[in-house]
Amino acid sequence: MKSFVMTLFALFLSIDSFGIEEDYFKKTSFDVPRRSISVIASEKGFYPENITAFVGERVSLFVTAATDRPSCFIMKEHDVYVEAKKGEVREATIFLDSPGRFKFYCPSGEISGSFTVIDHPKDQKKKKRDLASTRRDNVRVWQPKEE
Repeated sequence: MKSFVMTLFALFLSIDSFGIEEDYFKKTSFDVPRRSISVIASEKGFYPENITAFVGERVSLFVTAATDRPSCFIMKEHDVYVEAKKGEVREATIFLDSPGRFKFYCPSGEISGSFTVIDHPKDQKKKKRDLASTRRDNVRVWQPKEE
């Protein structure tokens, strides 16, 4: 038991020699939530073909190609054009400010995919909806005038 405790103590003293930095376990927080997504362009299409993220996130897109054929990543709604080359990784950053389904594509390879942006569940809880069956006093019903 004593040798186990000594081994464990030696392990904690030598944690820097294993490549773990001192700030590895410290929490990092951002003002805007961040997401990193890798996209690979191939002859058969994009991988992943369908991407999902939440409104309010800053998304870093890392784009590369799996073929020698020229390819790209275009997303008009967010003004993104990234050239995809085999063996190279290119980066683009976008901010998702509204929900919706956005198309990304490459005209040279005739490949496409979709980027779906949805409201975060925490934000959906804040939106209060009334039941259709509840009675409202401020509802006015139109009736024709009698002549």
